[in-house]
Amino acid sequence: MNTILITGGDIPKYEYVSHLFTGAYVCVADSGLDWVIQNDVEFDMLVGDMDSVMDLKSLSMVPNEKVLKFPKDKDDTDTVIGLKHLLHLKGESTILIGGGGGRIDHLLGIVSIFNTDLAPDVWYTAQEIIYKVDKKFSLANFYKSSVSIYPINKVRCSIESNGLKWDLDCVDWTYKSIGISNSVVSIDGWIDPKDNRILLIIPLLGNSFE
Repeated sequence: MNTILITGGDIPKYEYVSHLFTGAYVCVADSGLDWVIQNDVEFDMLVGDMDSVMDLKSLSMVPNEKVLKFPKDKDDTDTVIGLKHLLHLKGESTILIGGGGGRIDHLLGIVSIFNTDLAPDVWYTAQEIIYKVDKKFSLANFYKSSVSIYPINKVRCSIESNGLKWDLDCVDWTYKSIGISNSVVSIDGWIDPKDNRILLIIPLLGNSFE
């Protein structure tokens, strides 16, 4: 079973992520509820302080057994609360939908999650798909697509690659924070972060970043 967290911020159109919901456990964080209601998506749990939900009528109709409400003054963001809830379910993979754009502090907060055991396997924003990569990863599905690479820990980072327009083997990541707008030029391409964790970022639509 896959687990999905839908949070606020910039969220993809439903048609781009609808295939993810079949058989999945769906958790919603705070204002992610508005997107869920608009797209008639069934969900299993709603978490957060609910301070950003716009559709208060729909919020009032959610059964109590499907709500984990938290105070506004709390240590964790609603996204972190949702990911902690999913972690206990031990699903096959965890997918985060939303959280792009908006407040930069929230965006950086989500990026920082990828350095923890709460990190989702895939993150969908309105513009990108971000993959958590811990081991050798095939780029076959992204042939002719733009890709960007962000190492989570640059101090001990050594990335090997094959089939990219600009090879990553000799990059000194100590002085380079992100590899922006590379491209996959071989159907047999791959990337290997070795002992690091990286984020592989590709466009949600088309083959290039807008």
